[in-house]
Amino acid sequence: MNGTQIVITVLYSAVTLIGIVGLIAVLRTTSRSSRAKGREANIEKLHKGENWWALMSLAIVVVLFVATFFGIPWMNRAQADSTATVRALQFAFIIQPAQIPAGTVDFKVKSDDVSHGFGLYAPDGKLVKQIQIIPDVESTMTVKLDTPGTYKILCLEFCGVGHHNMVGQFEVTK
Repeated sequence: MNGTQIVITVLYSAVTLIGIVGLIAVLRTTSRSSRAKGREANIEKLHKGENWWALMSLAIVVVLFVATFFGIPWMNRAQADSTATVRALQFAFIIQPAQIPAGTVDFKVKSDDVSHGFGLYAPDGKLVKQIQIIPDVESTMTVKLDTPGTYKILCLEFCGVGHHNMVGQFEVTK
């Protein structure tokens, strides 16, 4: 896990713990034994409690928003060392250039006809990353490709009768 993931995990855990403690406090104060003692409800105390819960809820939402805002993927995209343009059409991927130097690559992907899935597979056959391709919309997928070899692109969304033949490939060089 990277630093951002650890911070988010800790914050969500703290919020969950606060919620559990708050739930236990509410259950204890509203239990039968509290009501059986015959005490009258103190309206001022209840109003203060309502304000406290409202402020705590607002503080929790603000903390979670601030903590997660900077982890938004499109704000933290790595600077690419190179760019590859990919056109998807029934039933092929056209990749320019066919040889890409190892490093961080921006794939500029666009479909000419129907929706396609762009699944990028490493030389060992493992899925590296995927993106949905929508007709006439250019999408960018940034990926770090350090391992030299032949990478394959498979269509991950049924796009017609030749879908199973929709395979592209390119070479990553040192």
